[in-house]
Amino acid sequence: TNALSTAHRSPGASGLVQLAGPPRNPVITSHYEYGVKCVVDLQHTFFSPRMAPERLRLSQSVARGERVLVVFAGVGMEALLIAARTEAKEVLAIERNEVAAECLRRARRMLERNKTATCPGGGKGAVERLSIMEGDALDILPTLE
Repeated sequence: TNALSTAHRSPGASGLVQLAGPPRNPVITSHYEYGVKCVVDLQHTFFSPRMAPERLRLSQSVARGERVLVVFAGVGMEALLIAARTEAKEVLAIERNEVAAECLRRARRMLERNKTATCPGGGKGAVERLSIMEGDALDILPTLE
């Protein structure tokens, strides 16, 4: 089966071929998008930079004071952009894949130092409004207000 069709949608060790350089494990990189940085573990998470225009469009549709829920957040680029570029009251990201959730937590820590965040309070304000829950959305959603 295709590794991207699994519950964690990650290529796994067999889905990533390193062409040059010494072997690295884990293979972690960062990605900048519209002034916001996310962390991506290439072996254990799914991320497509081709979705950048759609993520920007989505973040631009968030109105001041809205509460935003990002289910199946992955490495959290949508949640990070919404927190950094909008006046949303709160952004909650839910992710099942523990590696992707850790990538999101790392990116959230970096967001605090982001000087390009256009939301009130800058990067620090974005961090205060962004919450991360790790687990199965079907278990978490019924517990939310």
